[in-house]
Formats: sequence, structure tokens, C-alpha cells
Amino acid sequence: MLGEFDDHHYSPQAVIYKARDLMNDGTLIPKSVVTLYQWINEGVLRTSNLDLFEKPKRKHHRTHPRAKRCLGPNIAQRPQTADQRSEIGHW
Repeated sequence: MLGEFDDHHYSPQAVIYKARDLMNDGTLIPKSVVTLYQWINEGVLRTSNLDLFEKPKRKHHRTHPRAKRCLGPNIAQRPQTADQRSEIGHW
């Protein structure tokens, strides 16, 4: 069914739209590109991932580690006057 499009080098999305236009006889046509890619990965179609234009060439970019948040001074290092709480608002 969809194997007919293998020789024409259509993209998977183009295959779905062409198949919907041409085949109205109740043939099983995937509703999404994700399903079509799953069929290619499972070997349902004659097409392999190497035949696809973009799939083998995709590069995964590394994520850089985020900077850690700089914490303030430890509460044990605060002045003794702050522990006394003699002034309003300084606690």
C-alpha cells in the first residue's frame, strides 16, 4: 500500500497526503506522521531510516549545565546583635 511511494522519494508527510487523495478503497492509512515513522522503524514498509532524507542526519545538541544558584552566607555566621532581636524589623 504505502510501499508504492518508496520509489518516488516522498517525505513521510507527503506520503500520507498523497495516499489520502489516491486511495479511497478502505486501505489502512496512518493518521499521523508519528505513526508512519513507527511503521518505518518496525519494518512494516520497505523504506528504512537510511532512505529518509532527514532522519539519519539529525544531530542532537548537547545541553550545557546550568549555573548553580549562589547561596548567601550561612545563618550561623550572622552577627550576635541579630540574635538578640533588640530592634523591630531586624529579625
